[in-house]
Amino acid sequence: MAIIYSTLMNKKLSKRYLRLFSILVVLLIFVFLGRTVLVNFDEIKNFSFSFNYFYLFLAFVFAFLNILSLCLIWRYTFHQVSQGQRAGIFQSFIIFIKSWFGKYLPGRVWSSLGKIYFGSRDHLAVKPLGLAAVFEFVLSTISQVLAAVFFLFLLFRQALPLIYYIPLLGAVAGAGIFFLHPRILAWFINYFLKAFKKKPIAKQDFLSCPSIFRIILFYLLPPLLVGLSFAFLIKSFIVIESWQFVWLIGAFTVANPIAKLTLIAPAGLGIREGSVAFMLNFALTSALASLAALASRLWFISTDIIIFAFAFVIEKVISRKKKSITNNY
Repeated sequence: MAIIYSTLMNKKLSKRYLRLFSILVVLLIFVFLGRTVLVNFDEIKNFSFSFNYFYLFLAFVFAFLNILSLCLIWRYTFHQVSQGQRAGIFQSFIIFIKSWFGKYLPGRVWSSLGKIYFGSRDHLAVKPLGLAAVFEFVLSTISQVLAAVFFLFLLFRQALPLIYYIPLLGAVAGAGIFFLHPRILAWFINYFLKAFKKKPIAKQDFLSCPSIFRIILFYLLPPLLVGLSFAFLIKSFIVIESWQFVWLIGAFTVANPIAKLTLIAPAGLGIREGSVAFMLNFALTSALASLAALASRLWFISTDIIIFAFAFVIEKVISRKKKSITNNY
């Protein structure tokens, strides 16, 4: 009993230390970004900002399209593993948005668990919901990494001679084809599921090779949409050139998988902002890069709240229509 109690206490302490470490890392990043803004405040104060509501509107449109595309791809993935059960578009959207805020909790499981919980409450089968959650995380992460690699090649293409790009791209494509084969991918997914003491995915429940490639291609769209949202946000108050606009898209696209794969911070808090600021130092001054990174966090929290309110209104309207139909009968 003493050994068991000691083991449990050590696990609790390690979790506390990890949580404390993650808080410190996030605080240090935001302190660094805030300090950069304050030190260069005169430069920011004297900078000729030009506010444009049209670009801000476009930023919101692309933020909404990003969430909508993620929702539709999740719905498609659910249909691929549900063996005939279908989820409606509005039903899927409401389930997805309700679980969306789970990303702000520590860990990377709450958004996925939210889809399983809210989906099961809406009479969807639990098993395909769980399978869709696993495939969503794995395949979307692969797509984000591929998009990040593409933008790294694009943004730093002058750093290497052109002759090196063909073998590098060939190596990336070859590795992608190898690791995305259903048997190889299934082995990796089940390995990590077993490591976290979760039930592995049976062979008959795994996606086919065409479905895997199709979903990965679909998931290449959201990084571009969210990158465009960020770029138009910055363009709404800073006058930038076309090459800087591309850098804004690329910086956010590269920062996304870094934040997603860093498990110590909820929703990549601090990690994404630090990565964005680092990348933007190649296109903007350090003060504007830090300001843009901080603005991105405030912007996407705001858009999440607005879209959640929109989904809440849709759910209320649908429930009222269902009640009126039931009462008529």
